[in-house]
Amino acid sequence: MSWREFWKKLMNRKTGLGPGFSGWPATKRIDDPEGAGLPGVEIQDCCLAPGAARTAEVMAALLSLAVGADMVILSVDVAKLEFFIPAMIGVAGFFFVAKRFFGWLFSRLLWIRIFSDRIEIAGWHRFQCYETNIGYAFRLDDHEMAIAEELRWRQNPQSGRYYSDSQRLYFDHGRQPVFLADVYPKEKAKAVLGRLNAIQHGFSIESIK
Repeated sequence: MSWREFWKKLMNRKTGLGPGFSGWPATKRIDDPEGAGLPGVEIQDCCLAPGAARTAEVMAALLSLAVGADMVILSVDVAKLEFFIPAMIGVAGFFFVAKRFFGWLFSRLLWIRIFSDRIEIAGWHRFQCYETNIGYAFRLDDHEMAIAEELRWRQNPQSGRYYSDSQRLYFDHGRQPVFLADVYPKEKAKAVLGRLNAIQHGFSIESIK
C-alpha cells in the first residue's frame, strides 16, 4: 500500500468523507437523526473574532511584560549576562504560548450540521433549522470596521490589523441573510467557506453517502 493510499484510508476512517475534508474546520460524516440511514455532515470547531484576537494579544503582551520585568530584575540581582539572554528568549516563547492560550480562551464555537433537506445552525440554546428546498448559499463579507482600521494601520502599523484581516461569514437562506461568525484571520474564513461550499456541492451531486 502506498503512502497516498494509506493517508486516504486514514482520513476516510477519521472523517467518513475523505482526505479533502481533513484539517480545520473539523468535519465529519454523521447520520441524520430524523431519517434512518440518511447521511449528514457536521462542522464543529472554534473560530476567533477580530475583537477577541486583539484582546488576546493585548493580554498576552501585558502578561509577558510583567514576566519580562521580573526576569530583568532577577538578572540584575544575579548580574550575569548568561542569565539575561536565555531569560529574554524564554519571555518571547511565553508570549507566543500566552497569545495562543488567550486566543483559544476567547474563541467561539462554530457548529453547523448539513443534511440533504435542511441545515441546522447551533444557537445559544438549540439548533436553528433551515430547509434546503429554498435557495441557499454561503458567502463572506468584509467587516464594517475594516476600512477605518486599514487607514489607521497605514498611519500607525503598530496599531495592528484585526478587522481588516478578518471576514464575516453569512448563510443566505432565500432572501434572509443569517450571520454565522466573524472569522480571524482571512485565511481561516476562506477555509471554512470552501468547506461549506464543498459540502453543498457534495450533496448536489449525491457524492456524500
